Amino acid sequence: MASKTLVAAANEGAEASKSGDLDVQTVAGLINAIQDEKIETRLNSIQKLDYISKSLGPARTRDEFLPYVLEVEDEDEILLVVAEKLGGMLGHVGGESYIKHILAPLEALCEMEEASVREQAVQSIQRVSRQLSKTAVAKELLPLVQRMSQKDWFSSRSSACGLYAVCYPSVSASSQRALLKAYADLCRDRIPIVRRSAVSAMVDLCKVVDLKSLKEHFVPLFVQISKDDQDMVRLVAIKACVALARLFPPAIRQSEVLPVALQLASDPCWRVRWSVAKDIVDLCQVFDRSLVESRVLPLFEKLLRDSEAEVRTSASSNVTGFAKHVSIEATIEKIVPCLGALVNDSNEHVRGALATVIMGMAPVLDKSLTVQHLVPLLLKFLKDSNAEVRLNIISKLKDVHRVVGVEMFSQSLIPSIEELGKDRQWRVRLSVIKDIPLLAEQLGVSFFDSKLGELCIQWLIDSVYSIRTAAIENLSNLARVFGPKWTSTRVVPAVLKMQSHKSYLMRVTMLRAIAALGSSVDASTLKTYLLPTVIAMTKDSVANVRLNAASALRELSSDIGPEVAAETVVPRLKQMQTDSDMDVRYHATVCLSKAPRTAIPSR
Repeated sequence: MASKTLVAAANEGAEASKSGDLDVQTVAGLINAIQDEKIETRLNSIQKLDYISKSLGPARTRDEFLPYVLEVEDEDEILLVVAEKLGGMLGHVGGESYIKHILAPLEALCEMEEASVREQAVQSIQRVSRQLSKTAVAKELLPLVQRMSQKDWFSSRSSACGLYAVCYPSVSASSQRALLKAYADLCRDRIPIVRRSAVSAMVDLCKVVDLKSLKEHFVPLFVQISKDDQDMVRLVAIKACVALARLFPPAIRQSEVLPVALQLASDPCWRVRWSVAKDIVDLCQVFDRSLVESRVLPLFEKLLRDSEAEVRTSASSNVTGFAKHVSIEATIEKIVPCLGALVNDSNEHVRGALATVIMGMAPVLDKSLTVQHLVPLLLKFLKDSNAEVRLNIISKLKDVHRVVGVEMFSQSLIPSIEELGKDRQWRVRLSVIKDIPLLAEQLGVSFFDSKLGELCIQWLIDSVYSIRTAAIENLSNLARVFGPKWTSTRVVPAVLKMQSHKSYLMRVTMLRAIAALGSSVDASTLKTYLLPTVIAMTKDSVANVRLNAASALRELSSDIGPEVAAETVVPRLKQMQTDSDMDVRYHATVCLSKAPRTAIPSR
């Protein structure tokens, strides 16, 4: 009965509004589908909550439609969408005067067992709060936060933590004091998940609290949190540490915040040390360089040498970022020796993380120091047993090239590239291809051609389609780097050899390569070699080859000029319109219509 009433209301609302964008039948179908047995159908309807509400109008939406939606016990996947959609429904229920119709269901969703639903409900309440006046926040949102903070279910108290920051600035001074007291209670809650949520919420809450309250309330809480007996709570403390440090004056940063951060860096739980290593660059940004070198650098060295591979991986990925906050002398003396050990680390993830960022240290050091300390490490990485590690180095070569050039370790670089270019994993080969044009610019035409030219041609006949496609794009990029003469003498002959390949896929690849290279060769090569080859391939025994030949003719027609196109391309495309294969005929017609207009003789 409820769905029928709502459908009738939707019909009435659409007629009253006389709006052309509301399809009554569609709205009716969506309303009925909300209680459908299939989850996909219900999900599709829930995604259209705003559309349905627009048809029903504010009164029907808040009094009938939302209760109708929320009375259904549903899957977490659908509740997640409901929580998201409610955040944008304030206007559909009539504005902030009717905010309770939005907050009530969101409060219920904040108590759900599924964490993702609770998080989305909190985000929606935050979104709604930004549309409210201070009066509405104090009248409606403040009681909600206070109520949720006192409920028995931990899920409600955990969700409440994320709402303090949006509520605090809009309430009276007495209410702010009450909120800080309630927040302190949540930081001491008996359930670790609630305490963790409270610590995470501290990052946003401390931004809206005055400095006096920060000193009085947050510093003691922060010290207490850093000593929590649950590592899941201490794990998120470093972010709060950085947030507080940004707000305090230098003296308090050094005396109150830094000791806690250093304590977390030496935590007995490796997950806590991992979190510190992950955010250590952010921590360095809020302290003076001298303080970073004297207090933070020794701990960063320990993190780089940590017994847990996960911690070393996290610290290694921040080596370059950390080096920017200390002097070159400190980097050479303290950090570089650690890198020497990490290059030979037994864990490939540690080596891979370091290989990703180590190139970025070249601009931090000058040329002589890079040659002395960094290049030997790079050479070791190029000989690493793991393909991903070598790949990470090759993909970041541009950072070193700007400082010292690539020539000095090219002898080690080329064998590594050749090996990676023939790796059994096609994704590895694909990654190498993408970096070839950069290497070409650095190595020069003669050196590159003698060492890697043949490999670039071999990729054209790779068994993987994505590799062949990337190889064509690579040759096109190399043609722009080395010029028409190199393309005509080195690439074109190798490509044309594929004309007689027994696999039609390779002949298709040849045609696509010719189409891509047409604008990169001289006119003589284009007219003497490429165009005749494509015309010959229009008579291939395989229809797919003929179809691609038509596409290549269309591409070449813009490179050879209207006169030659009118004499060669257009007549051949017209002949292909009578091909025995219907797809070829259709494609030839399309290509003919898209050929340059000046190439088609007027009747």
